[in-house]
Amino acid sequence: MRRRLLGALAGLALLAGCAGPAPRSSAERGGCPTRLLADIPAQFDRTGIRIPVSVNGTRLMLLVDTGATGIGLLSASAAKRAGLTVDPASARTHVALSGPSQTPVVPNVRVEVEGLPTQTGPVAIAPDTTLAGFGDGLIGARILGGQDLELNPFEGRVRFHAVAPGCQQIIPFDGPTVGVRLQQAPNGLLFAPMTLDGTTLLALIDTGASGTLLLDPGIDRLGIRSRVAEAPKGGLAKDWSGNTVQGTPLRFREVLIGPARGRDPVIPYVAAPIRVADAIIGRDYLAQKPIWVSYATVTLFILNRPAPSGSVR
Repeated sequence: MRRRLLGALAGLALLAGCAGPAPRSSAERGGCPTRLLADIPAQFDRTGIRIPVSVNGTRLMLLVDTGATGIGLLSASAAKRAGLTVDPASARTHVALSGPSQTPVVPNVRVEVEGLPTQTGPVAIAPDTTLAGFGDGLIGARILGGQDLELNPFEGRVRFHAVAPGCQQIIPFDGPTVGVRLQQAPNGLLFAPMTLDGTTLLALIDTGASGTLLLDPGIDRLGIRSRVAEAPKGGLAKDWSGNTVQGTPLRFREVLIGPARGRDPVIPYVAAPIRVADAIIGRDYLAQKPIWVSYATVTLFILNRPAPSGSVR
């Protein structure tokens, strides 16, 4: 199933954006000025996008997860290295793709990302066995959403940018760029329109997910519940709680995500207790080209340019 998730939207082609030489800054191109806060070397691979983060003074490599609320989640071994004391009685319910999971929480944890304000608050702790493949853990929207987020797989960099308050438009990339207007929830999560065979769905922007998939609200909006019941099941995948989820691969004629169009996509459906979105857009779309997640203007920007020779990817 993981391969299906990674490949579901790999064939998406961006429609033409503006081309030709461009000034180097947003302000020079007629947008609001932006200011670079941090330029961080990152690990881009099939398991996620990771950056160094200081947790109570200990350096950890944490997944950049725009689909997670709060400060973040740590593995038990990472929490131990950071000197955190975990009380099993502090367990709270956290919702994973496979369902609710009881996870201990450590209060007043100091989390620092280079160039960003220090955040102090509760962090969930998961057993190492359940976080296999996820590394030390993840950081979520409470940290990521305080500024704009740039993910550049070509250069292997994650950058954070400040945008002036009240800004309505930025032009982030020095090259042909396309944008997708988003919606933002009070908890910082971002959602994009995704159209399948003419029906528009609301999809969570989730850099923590390996691939794009459909959820129950989307199946109902598409009116294909009977088709799902008759379709053969796909493979299994494990979420951060350590539980497995099974997908049902579904083929469609066309998918549109902003300016990107894909023909004959196969997108898995997962029966998950997630009701905030119709679908999830994962790294099969979000990590193919440089993107700029603008929390300030509630827009997703994609640099419409192929990977240069010698790039990290």
